[in-house]
Amino acid sequence: MLNLNLLPPPEKVNVAYEMRSRAVVAVATGFIAIIAVALILVLPTIFFTVFQKSEAVRAVALETENQMHSNLATEAEVLQSARHLADTVLGADRKRFSPSLLFESIIRDTPPTLRLEALRVHPEGKELTIRGFAPTRSSLLTFLANLQKDSLIAKASSPVANLIKETDITFSISATVR
Repeated sequence: MLNLNLLPPPEKVNVAYEMRSRAVVAVATGFIAIIAVALILVLPTIFFTVFQKSEAVRAVALETENQMHSNLATEAEVLQSARHLADTVLGADRKRFSPSLLFESIIRDTPPTLRLEALRVHPEGKELTIRGFAPTRSSLLTFLANLQKDSLIAKASSPVANLIKETDITFSISATVR
């Protein structure tokens, strides 16, 4: 294409000015279109977010008012204090020595192959002697390890004579109660 312009110089300036103004109008129209589309897409999101927040605040206010009318807050406080009292009683009960709990714990720690013959609590209540029969050394060692892990027993010890034989062991174990 030929770049031939036969217009007089003042008209050439007017044509150049007109082309620049059209370019500026086209760019401005594009920016306005982009802003309009962005607003159309963003405004509903903003509206729904504000709506959800106001509804959540309203729901919390209604729930708080409901609790005040139905005395749930006072009932929750009563339940919390009852739970605290129950925890206190259970804690005190766990600290108290009970032979039945101790015997139950020892029987629970006993492997199925082991046979207990005697559980004797000494008069002061802190010492315990366990006598019985173990078919193997490993079952006796398992029982001893279980006793040492028990929360009611502070210390469990077995004489070396119990561990000399490999099978058919008649044992005696001394334990200290917590």
